[in-house]
Amino acid sequence: MVFAGLTPVGKGIKVVKGAKKVSNAIGAAATLEKQRKTLKANSLAGKEYEIKMFEVIKQQKPKSELNEQITVQTKSGVRTRIDIGGKDANGKIDLVELKSSPTAPLTKNQKKAFPEIAESGAIVKSRNKPPFEITNRENECN
Repeated sequence: MVFAGLTPVGKGIKVVKGAKKVSNAIGAAATLEKQRKTLKANSLAGKEYEIKMFEVIKQQKPKSELNEQITVQTKSGVRTRIDIGGKDANGKIDLVELKSSPTAPLTKNQKKAFPEIAESGAIVKSRNKPPFEITNRENECN
């Protein structure tokens, strides 16, 4: 007699292979749902932190033109987004990447791009984001 994937065997119960697969699938689904919730919570925390820090940086640099989510491209062609970018009163470009947690990792492209940006700069590719209004030219940031 089979009952819910269990087969009586003498005094013990044997789990049928199909029941193990169902059990594993249920466990995997629960893990996936937990990961989704964690990712959503981390994303919200990161966005809140970005908004708060954007206001702090604007207060610290009142004469700077700042904008959020600036896309840059390195000389090797790697593109990445930077949380805050702008120009100060002297026209110097400032780029700021924020992480809301000390354990928050850089993205794959950020890991590739940041050392290259530090060494040889990058080109701002964002369109219509003051002060990087690009028409037929590109902004260089070094």
